Amino acid sequence: MKKNRNNLQQALNEAENYIRASKASLIPELLSQLKEELGSQDEYTISRYYRLLAFGYAHS
Repeated sequence: MKKNRNNLQQALNEAENYIRASKASLIPELLSQLKEELGSQDEYTISRYYRLLAFGYAHS
């Protein structure tokens, strides 16, 4: 569980860096990467992280 959390945190950190670097053009790619990281998570969790990415984009 802790490894999953660390992987997720790393993916979110990378997503934040990508968003700041190139804005919305990479959000679909980032969502795809997060889906791979979250693999076994449900669709609600994945959509929650997508909204987090969109929020980060809007406020960067």
